Amino acid sequence: MEPWSFKLELSRNPSDNNTTHVKLISNDILNLNVTHTFLESAVSTIKLLDKQRDVIYSGERGTIAPYALRNRTGYRITVWNSTDSNEEPVLKELENGQDMPWWFEDWRKRREVRQRKK
Repeated sequence: MEPWSFKLELSRNPSDNNTTHVKLISNDILNLNVTHTFLESAVSTIKLLDKQRDVIYSGERGTIAPYALRNRTGYRITVWNSTDSNEEPVLKELENGQDMPWWFEDWRKRREVRQRKK
């Protein structure tokens, strides 16, 4: 594959159902061979991105949560984060049948913070 320079512009309009607009701009020509496998991959990628749109969590970290907690216990449960810092844990209630985006702290980052405190 030869180098190809381009500019990617992403924008989201909250007043229009959070519609995401994507612009791919280039002054160079891109030669692309479109095969059946390429089209299958493109469709799969679009479906995956569409699913990920529902997983985005704009909480404390403002990132996409890599995990989802699913409460199928039949009871309301309370979950919280555990930190080594002086911060109080954030308690979240999860009703039966509800899902919640979730993530864990990066173990490398936590290890570095612990080592600095010693």
